[in-house]
Amino acid sequence: MIEMTEPQPPAKEQALRSLESQIGASLPVDYRRFVLKHNGGWSHAYCMDYREKGYAKRQRFSVYHWLHCGLLKGRTSLLSVEAVLRNMSGELPEKAVPFAIEDQGDPLLLMLEPSRYGSVYFFSSRVVSGNLIKLAKSFTGFINGLKLDRIRA
Repeated sequence: MIEMTEPQPPAKEQALRSLESQIGASLPVDYRRFVLKHNGGWSHAYCMDYREKGYAKRQRFSVYHWLHCGLLKGRTSLLSVEAVLRNMSGELPEKAVPFAIEDQGDPLLLMLEPSRYGSVYFFSSRVVSGNLIKLAKSFTGFINGLKLDRIRA
């Protein structure tokens, strides 16, 4: 389970429906549950190892910045799912929902297209070709695969 250090208020159902309408697909139940509880914010740093083409050793990323859906009152330093979709328009695959940003600034994506529905991918800007790296078959599998890297104060 992810421990948020600066949690945000739960997402509103209307914000999730608006995101689904924008993407053109429904959100997986496990991600929807997560956002209805943790609508973005900062967490302790969690890490995951992954295999990247062209590297003999496994690579690692950390994540502690989780994107929120819809509008937040007051605080503006947190990125929203909608802002990342807008800022990366044309770079991300269709029917991909960014849900977090790893420590180097690249998004983690939840795929909503039928052939990869619910799978989690890392979008690496550092890879020239094949910049989508599969991390888990589901959002729950992704969360369960994270390890605590360091405690954030």
